[in-house]
Amino acid sequence: MLPITTAELLTILHRDSYGDRAWLAAVTLGAMGDSEAIPVLVMLTEKNHYAARALCLMGDEGIEALLAKVSIVAAVDGFLRFPHPRAAELLDKGLLHQHFHGSDVAGRNQQMVKQLGAFVFPYLLELIKKKPDKTTEICNVIRSLQQAVPMPWTAEVWEPIYRYLSQGDWVTLAEFGEQRAAAPLRDALKNALETKKKPDMLWLAAIGLGQLRDRSAIPLLVSALETKDLQLITSSIWALGEIGEPDTLPVLQEMLRKWTRGERPFHSKSRETRVNARVELALALTKLKAPEALELMLGCVGYYDPYDWGVSATPGFVLLGEEVIPPLHAALKSKRPRVVIGAIHALASRNELIPLPLLMPLLLFRHSPTEWGWEEAVRSEAAAALGKTGRLEALEGLIGLLDDTRYDISVSVRQALVTLALNVPEAVGILATQIAGQQSWTLDHTVLEGLAKVGDRALVSLREQLKASEARTREAAALALGWLNDQEARGLLGELSLSDSTPEVREAAAIAATYLRVVKPGFRPTSFSPY
Repeated sequence: MLPITTAELLTILHRDSYGDRAWLAAVTLGAMGDSEAIPVLVMLTEKNHYAARALCLMGDEGIEALLAKVSIVAAVDGFLRFPHPRAAELLDKGLLHQHFHGSDVAGRNQQMVKQLGAFVFPYLLELIKKKPDKTTEICNVIRSLQQAVPMPWTAEVWEPIYRYLSQGDWVTLAEFGEQRAAAPLRDALKNALETKKKPDMLWLAAIGLGQLRDRSAIPLLVSALETKDLQLITSSIWALGEIGEPDTLPVLQEMLRKWTRGERPFHSKSRETRVNARVELALALTKLKAPEALELMLGCVGYYDPYDWGVSATPGFVLLGEEVIPPLHAALKSKRPRVVIGAIHALASRNELIPLPLLMPLLLFRHSPTEWGWEEAVRSEAAAALGKTGRLEALEGLIGLLDDTRYDISVSVRQALVTLALNVPEAVGILATQIAGQQSWTLDHTVLEGLAKVGDRALVSLREQLKASEARTREAAALALGWLNDQEARGLLGELSLSDSTPEVREAAAIAATYLRVVKPGFRPTSFSPY
């Protein structure tokens, strides 16, 4: 087989602006290092971000073109996949100052900061000195600073940050445990309680004081419980639980009695608001080791599901003893899907492996069609829990769900197989059969990441999939063997590129074979997914 040429790879990038074949084609171009392709790649970055990623791999000349001739957004995308020290020059050009607030680019910037680490720290400090106009910007910069260099920081680092803070930023500093934020937050809460003029975001002051575990704020937080602002009340309950002062136990117990009787401030509120208050009361009383903690936390199980506030109760179950396990096991037999899901989450929060006899029946959970989605949700949660058991017996249940086309179930089963394959060799071959992606994607990137963790055993199973009856599976297996740098597969891929009856499979095999010829041993991108 003749290797695929630079011109042919560029044609693929011209034709396809997204997709797994184009993604591997771009990385193959970068690994080939043909400098004559750089001008074409620069032009292609306007419609294809994969081209920017190729430039990242083409040495100094490619990096120079990426910095000088490519849009900032495309350059960030390239450096996210293949970090390079010179990416910090984008920050020096004011990238963060221009794009850190209110856009998708902000999230990408934070990822890049995390990857580049301490190298970009001086640039971010300089950005704070420029005092961005929007509070959100400076908060995002502080979070990125923490990603670049983990706290605690020296006084020299904090000095420029404090110099340019506005009052609204104290909450952010409390989130990072800075004790100097306590006094301003106490003053804000005290002033609001005395003047009865409460800013819309006053509840954040209570959250900040709780994060700082500021005992001197306890009288203010107790006073906040007497207001009519239920969001402030709920946040103060949470803060008192975080501080953990035993003397506040009677106060919180009285708030629970008011909630139970539906008295002010818990009267005539929406279910969501009442549930949130109930969960925070249960959490706070559990943290304070109240005698009624077990009963309160079990009462939160029915609030558990992906659509409700009850999910925030998870930390409370971790604080309880072994006595909570039997009632949670019993809850798994409930006919109410909220209760079943809540019990699974509660046991997972404690890292408790659920017995197979309790999990297997949940794979066939049935529920009234009047509440669409619950049956799918319970089966998905049960599949995920099965994967964590590390037991061969779990494989049979997961195989039984492979033909279920409902999206959440399909995703959960594949993720469970990934987890199981790390401990159960028999699961590796089954996982390899799921390498084809869903919907428009050729590869299932979760499955590919899992196979990468398994090691050489996965390569043998993937080679078998080159003979699969479905063309999509053969195509996906070819690309996967390329990504996993399986040099032993080069001959098989060469044969497939010439003999397969499907053009897409032949092209994928040719790209993968060429990639294996030019790639450095052991090289892999930071992520197999094009996203």
